[in-house]
Amino acid sequence: MGKYVDFVIPECNTPEEIGKEIIEHLTINRLNANKPSIFFLTGDSGEGKNYTGLAIEEIVCNYYDIDLLDVIDTSIIYTPLEYSKKMDTILTDPAYKKLKIVMTDEARDLINSRLWYSYINMTIADINAIHRGIKPLVLLVVSQFIKDIDPSVRRTIQFYGKCTRPIGKNTLLYLSRLWKDDRDLDNPKLRQRRVKGFMKGDSGYRKVILDNIRVQLPRKEITKAYDELSFQKKSYILKKKFDKLEKQLKRELLASYDKIDQLVDYYIKNKELISFITYRSGDKYRVRTDFKNVHDLSPADVKEFENRLIERIEEIGG
Repeated sequence: MGKYVDFVIPECNTPEEIGKEIIEHLTINRLNANKPSIFFLTGDSGEGKNYTGLAIEEIVCNYYDIDLLDVIDTSIIYTPLEYSKKMDTILTDPAYKKLKIVMTDEARDLINSRLWYSYINMTIADINAIHRGIKPLVLLVVSQFIKDIDPSVRRTIQFYGKCTRPIGKNTLLYLSRLWKDDRDLDNPKLRQRRVKGFMKGDSGYRKVILDNIRVQLPRKEITKAYDELSFQKKSYILKKKFDKLEKQLKRELLASYDKIDQLVDYYIKNKELISFITYRSGDKYRVRTDFKNVHDLSPADVKEFENRLIERIEEIGG
């Protein structure tokens, strides 16, 4: 293709057919030229970016006579923990020789932003390096923010797709070609333009520049398998995170509980000091401000100390 022509497709009858032909041309032609294709798919939660990624995967798999359902676990990296093993399988296992597309599912909410940033940038850098020595791949990066990508790595992305899903309608993919404007060598800039090309019909070639494209959603068996795998694998990480959080909370709460116990025990054993740290308000003991500050007690700790001090005093008949 020329510098400003991204595709030449046959005459199509429906928007979905046009979308399929464009995606196939953008991916397969680059693979045949031994070049990687990197797509960054973005959009707010619920706009359909994951299913759009699935649709692109199915188009590429169908071209190579692969049923996406058979490789849906291998061709999608659901969490960063799977990256190394799955990439090794895709690159070295003879059973996956024809598989030339991989999608990194969004996992930004599963890990902290620093780790997600490192993971995404490493993935793109790897794909760019792999095509030189092993085999070219199509990489679909699904994330909400392009700023997750380092500016220098961002320049190696070919296509930027923003997904939006109008209420009651299918997702629209606003697909742009990214290009490096290096006319100013000291300050090169990354720019974008709509993908554009030609449609070949009986009467010749017709220029095509689309505001957005549509892709046919994968069949239900594929989206169901994807949803189940995504839930299963992300739930594992979430459970580990919540288990860790629960243990941390227990440690902190028990530490606070033990601290109150120790303070109450000390002042019960040294009852003469109670008058220095408390004052009476009716039939209640109230803790003085100095005491709270010295022992670094929260309002909840103070209330717990007051209640348990009264209980212990009543127990011993003080």
